[in-house]
Amino acid sequence: MIRTNKRETTKQQKKKDEEEEEEDEENEKQEEEEEQKEEDEEEEQKDEEQKDEDEKEEESEKEENEKQQEEEE
Repeated sequence: MIRTNKRETTKQQKKKDEEEEEEDEENEKQEEEEEQKEEDEEEEQKDEEQKDEDEKEEESEKEENEKQQEEEE
């Protein structure tokens, strides 16, 4: 009787441990996905800012070239 109870308790504990481990792994996975998403968003924002900067620079160069052409004429 005592042996059976102990065995059952051990089985239950083992099952509980496995469930906790699964839950921990799932939480860790979710955390990693969120971190990756944040990194991706930051990267996207940086790219967008760089693109805007490049466009401004290009526009500035274009205006500079137009001014230079007008002065030459």
